Amino acid sequence: MVLQGAIKQYEQSGAARAEITRMLHDNGDFRALEAYCTSSADPETWKWYGQYLEARGDAAGARAQYQRAKDVLSLVRLACSAGDYRAAADLCLETGDRAGAFHLARALEAAGSPRDALIFYEKSGRYNHAVRLAKASGTDAELLTLALAAERGVQMDVARHFEDRGHVDRAVQLYRKGGALGRAIDLCFAHELFEDLRAIAEEMGPDTNPELLRRCADFFISKGQFDKAVSLLITGRRYAEAADMCVAHKIEITEAMAEAMTPPKPGGEDSATLGGAGAGAAGAGDSEATLAAAREARNGVLVKIAKALKRQGAFHLATKKYTQAGEKVKAIKSLLRSGDTEKIIFFANKTRSPEVYTLAANYLQTLSWHTDAEILGAITEFYGKAKAHEQLSSFYEACAAVEIDEYRNYEKALAALKEALKAAARIKGDIREARTSSLTGRIAIVERFVAARKLAKTDMPAMAEACRGLLELRDAETAIRVGDVYALLVYYHAQQKQWGVAFDLVEDMRGRGILLEPFIESAVLREIYT
Repeated sequence: MVLQGAIKQYEQSGAARAEITRMLHDNGDFRALEAYCTSSADPETWKWYGQYLEARGDAAGARAQYQRAKDVLSLVRLACSAGDYRAAADLCLETGDRAGAFHLARALEAAGSPRDALIFYEKSGRYNHAVRLAKASGTDAELLTLALAAERGVQMDVARHFEDRGHVDRAVQLYRKGGALGRAIDLCFAHELFEDLRAIAEEMGPDTNPELLRRCADFFISKGQFDKAVSLLITGRRYAEAADMCVAHKIEITEAMAEAMTPPKPGGEDSATLGGAGAGAAGAGDSEATLAAAREARNGVLVKIAKALKRQGAFHLATKKYTQAGEKVKAIKSLLRSGDTEKIIFFANKTRSPEVYTLAANYLQTLSWHTDAEILGAITEFYGKAKAHEQLSSFYEACAAVEIDEYRNYEKALAALKEALKAAARIKGDIREARTSSLTGRIAIVERFVAARKLAKTDMPAMAEACRGLLELRDAETAIRVGDVYALLVYYHAQQKQWGVAFDLVEDMRGRGILLEPFIESAVLREIYT
């Protein structure tokens, strides 16, 4: 009863694990000790009891308790003590227990099995021991694999080991993995290990030692590997040099390269040296003169990138870089070469620059604007916004010409000529007077012909008289197609069966070099000549 009371008190105090087992052992009550430990739900108590049984020579009983407590290390230790390394190995492989693997590795090494010990040193994560054995009995490939997984100190030691033995490529891998880039690069230079140097270069970032970046870039330049040199120049923020090299050696610039080569905007915390551009970073506290110089340097780099992109046909990307440099006119010229009408219209509207509007409108005139109302509208809108009155006037004249030549729609042509006159009246300069005078005369001629055509529905003799009056004008051909005037007269006289008059008119057309077919149907001509 006294022991039961003590057990209860120890359990309530939280000291059960240590004190109850001690008390029962000291009192020699081994049956009670066994009953207490085996009925406990505490794995640490099972482990303690296993150690107790092992100390008393009961290996089987100890193993049962260790298994119950899932104490892999103790189970491995028991197996090794019994010389059963296979059972210990199976247990380590099955559970992946690192402490057990390390114990087995030490036991195997002590037993004269270094190759097996190496395997379990590796599985235990004790790479320094695995490397030690690999140096003595392993292959170079195995040693490299182990060293790459080890801590930095081990990597440096094995790197020196490989270097001393002349395995420079393996030494470079380990120096690189261990962060000793300087030494790795020196070996690459000395032994011309281009691929290894490329791999190192690809891992370099903006925080890499600038001197290392410079040395690598210079090395690639000396070997004619300019694409890799460009990458390093970009990483080292030597943007201008990178752009110059792309131009000089016709290196294709990808979108990612173009963005990486774009210097940060001056005046912000993210500004960086415009390497090779002759200007340093401009911080928020710098003078306006310093900021202006930094902006100029940045824009110079952007223009170089844009020119290179334009040469290689990347017009959209070149437009972006020109725009970032503030070169709107160069940007639209590049975009025009892409032929992307939708983006050209969008860019012009976004930029709102008179020069850009004019260039965009000039381009749109080269398209089928007379069949596309959207493009036609954009042309007149852009010329209007640019106050390019002369170009707008000329465009309306072109509209009039199309209406006459393609559709014989003199009413629409007249409307276009009147718009041309309005635009011409806004022209500043000596040309305005001559332009408006010419347009006024042409409008008058077209108006007379439009009126004559209307008379054909109500007063044919008056129409004929009006047409003959037009034919007597020396400058009629500047405004209308004279063949259309003749056609009205020929059809009129043919209807009146006045074949002689009609014949004379047709011959007159021939004499003036006017083709008959576009104006007079073949059937009518046959009747006239019959």
